[in-house]
Amino acid sequence: NPAAPDDNGDGLTIATAKKTIGAAIAAASDGDTVKLMAGTYDAHAILIDSDDKVKNLTIESYAERVKLLTDTAACVLVSYNALNKTITIRNIEFSVENSGSSFVHFNYGCEGTLILEDCVFTQNPAANKPLCLRFGHVGGAGYGRSLTFRRCTYSTNAGVAGTSGAINVGPYHRLLIDDCDLTFTNSAHLGSCFYINGDVNEFSIINSRLECTGDLVRTGTTNPNNLILRANTIVHSANANDIADNLLWLYGDYAVDSVQMENNIITNTSHAKYTNIAAIGSSTAVNKIRHVRVVGNIITNQQPGYLGFGLRFARNVQTALISGNYIAGFNMAVSSDAQCYIIGNQLEGASTLVLGWSGNVVKYNHVKAVNGTVEG
Repeated sequence: NPAAPDDNGDGLTIATAKKTIGAAIAAASDGDTVKLMAGTYDAHAILIDSDDKVKNLTIESYAERVKLLTDTAACVLVSYNALNKTITIRNIEFSVENSGSSFVHFNYGCEGTLILEDCVFTQNPAANKPLCLRFGHVGGAGYGRSLTFRRCTYSTNAGVAGTSGAINVGPYHRLLIDDCDLTFTNSAHLGSCFYINGDVNEFSIINSRLECTGDLVRTGTTNPNNLILRANTIVHSANANDIADNLLWLYGDYAVDSVQMENNIITNTSHAKYTNIAAIGSSTAVNKIRHVRVVGNIITNQQPGYLGFGLRFARNVQTALISGNYIAGFNMAVSSDAQCYIIGNQLEGASTLVLGWSGNVVKYNHVKAVNGTVEG
């Protein structure tokens, strides 16, 4: 309780509450729940940085949602090895007030699981460049780390350039976004909402509502091993500072097992010169993207660009299944080095529709091109 006089209470009742979250965490036993009384807590309010704080733990608001405020540091910093431990944070508001701050920083070497449920993330509009959530770091040695957002609301106006994003994901992690409402604006050149800079085993966004300006997912030198977008509603706007802009930009040099886009409703509302919903490929012929699956999506473009592609599979994609989609207002390109199965789609409103080259299977598609040609 921030209104408590000090940390001398045993923390077992409201009357004997600890004053600081750190003291409550240190006093808790493995598997305990730390309840936070109403009030505002300052930077590094939740700090896991020593042996006595590493444990399976739930931290949640006692009644009304409490607010964790950061100015120059992270609201939550896990900087100590939490091997095989699960930390759950529930029903808390995180607020970033200044640039250079983070909501949550789960540092490299922290080989545990972090779950955030029913949390709200907000940002002072003047704080233009926070790394709003940083999970891991290039060069980190951890394996098996896992991060889950569930039923969270996230709004940011980050201006973070191509080597960073509103949410940074470092190496060797599993990231799940489930049933969340996320709004991202990243106005920087090559800016992104999720930036993957490390070998990520699985990255899933499911059952969520997203609005984004700039790339939704962008990779550095690596690609995620498995990327899943399923049952989301996504509104995408292009970044006016870039000549090209994509919902998905996957062009790292690591092999990828699968990219899955299933049963999403995706709307593009503005465009750069080159705007794609999915630009997928690998920068090397050795490390290919093994399988792309695009099934049952509704993908529309309200303002067609000069060279906008609903789906663009460029280099080193081995196989792709494109089936049961409605795609309107885009061109569509499939590279000749991918074995593609384009079956049962409704495609309309594009200036040119390119449905694959020799060797691809193209069947049962309903195609309506407004001003162009159909090939395939």
